[in-house]
Amino acid sequence: LCVNDVLTGEPNNRDSTNWRHSQHDNEHIIEQYSRQTLENIDCADPLLEPNGPDANIRGLNKSDLEIVEARWSDPPAELACHPAEVDIVCQSIRDDGPLTQGLLDALRWARDYLPLGDRPFEATVVLDVGAHVGYFGLYAAHLGHQVIMFEPYAANRALLRWSMCRHPRLGGRVTLLPYGAGQRGACSLRSHVGNRGDGIVSCAAESASPLPGYESRGTVQLVPVEEAVGEHLRIFFLKLDVEGFELDVMRTLPGLLAKGQVAFLATEVSSNLMGGARVVAYLQLLWQAGFEVHAESFDGPVISTVAHVARLPRHVDCFCIHKSWLEAAAANTIAPNYTSQDAKTSSYVGSHANEISGQPVRSNQLRSVCAGILLMICMILVVVAKLPCTFTIWTRFHIRLRRLLRRRKALNVH
Repeated sequence: LCVNDVLTGEPNNRDSTNWRHSQHDNEHIIEQYSRQTLENIDCADPLLEPNGPDANIRGLNKSDLEIVEARWSDPPAELACHPAEVDIVCQSIRDDGPLTQGLLDALRWARDYLPLGDRPFEATVVLDVGAHVGYFGLYAAHLGHQVIMFEPYAANRALLRWSMCRHPRLGGRVTLLPYGAGQRGACSLRSHVGNRGDGIVSCAAESASPLPGYESRGTVQLVPVEEAVGEHLRIFFLKLDVEGFELDVMRTLPGLLAKGQVAFLATEVSSNLMGGARVVAYLQLLWQAGFEVHAESFDGPVISTVAHVARLPRHVDCFCIHKSWLEAAAANTIAPNYTSQDAKTSSYVGSHANEISGQPVRSNQLRSVCAGILLMICMILVVVAKLPCTFTIWTRFHIRLRRLLRRRKALNVH
């Protein structure tokens, strides 16, 4: 199923049979878990949990809801959020800040990485683990992707359901799983009073009590990702933001990772939350799974050894590309954004039309021409800037030459 076809809601004729089969299998596997979609959400009261561990409980009061505008659409999409003064992510959404913008840029970059016909599999499914209030996942739905979200915190889910109901075109592409991701079990959830929506999962008994400045958000249920979505699902883009629980989550995707069925990954790596040893173990897991890991962006420096890890800041966003997509890009000489340890190009360059169509930007030749023109302009500017100096030197040389010629003429006369 191509991204173009997702926008229309219909698969193309070439892949329609396979699409229906894979969707049927995926739904059958997920069926044992509660899932929240527009089909079972009561949009008259979206703050009420329709099913799952917190069924029939209201995730938060309506007075605790604040409406913010997501400027990735025109007109801006209204989304439900925590009050900005108690949630830094919602504050960033409201102010269109960099905290949320980097992930949107990364998804657009991945969409333009290869032409449709050269991709190892279709760029259809986006998996959002740690969905928060759904800003990234709803943006992926806005671009036409089918989105599966994991979110254990009931208050976040209530806000997300409100936004799904407010924008049914986007909400219809979203499946919300009311669980955390990890090894099956019940764990405690806590978050800081100044950052309410970013919950930290604690499964160890000794770490269950809230730290200073943190409040308990109750108990949440964890389920393995692969059990919930199925080992045959092909994930185009995986966003993983679970506040230090990333290693535990990735260990629940053994089959998907072994088969190379995750193309792109955006993940936080924080030694403050994970500890140095777990950061190394996490990156080693990604390397063994065939990912090339970059710091800060898909065009950022490559992290490939433990020595590189030691030089990382205590918190870094990592962007990973699976080797199967790197190999496909290497074989495609016109791949617009081919990135590897030996060859890197500039990051996402596109237009609104490219975002809507999902077509790659083939701009290598255009970039070369533009670079040549800019170089010529710079050379001309340099020459023009030095014209007064050049004129002065030439004038002095000319005067001295004339004097020399006069002296020689005078000597010849005598």
